Amino acid sequence: MSTVACELNSSYYTTAIGNSALDGFSVVELENVTSALYMLPAYIRTTSMVACIIVMVLGIIGNLMVPLVVLRGKDMRNSTNIFLVNLSVADLCVLVICTPTVLIEVNSGPQIWPLGKHMCKSESYESMTRFGVFLFLSLLTDMDTAR
Repeated sequence: MSTVACELNSSYYTTAIGNSALDGFSVVELENVTSALYMLPAYIRTTSMVACIIVMVLGIIGNLMVPLVVLRGKDMRNSTNIFLVNLSVADLCVLVICTPTVLIEVNSGPQIWPLGKHMCKSESYESMTRFGVFLFLSLLTDMDTAR
């Protein structure tokens, strides 16, 4: 297995390049590390996986229902609800892009990124911008309801 360092916010993550199976990625030997890297206990990984899957399924269902409800009724098409549709689309992007990567991070070693360099950068971008999108849309919704 070869590794590639991926620079991300002044820290380095090791990207594992190899076959798509995640079985051999539990321990990574790096040049500067003398001991094996810590792996989360099985009960934490299982609990995290169950929680992430429940949040992901319920979030996708709920965020798909918001645009359907708003766009079906003519009386629901006001500016506040359009902001809520935009927020729902932003949440869908987070659920589809970031939540599966959290599941992979929990089940692989702490310094392993098995998804490649491109996904490393795109997931980082998505996770950094989602907070700004949420704040901006919340601010616009509050400003709209206050007028």
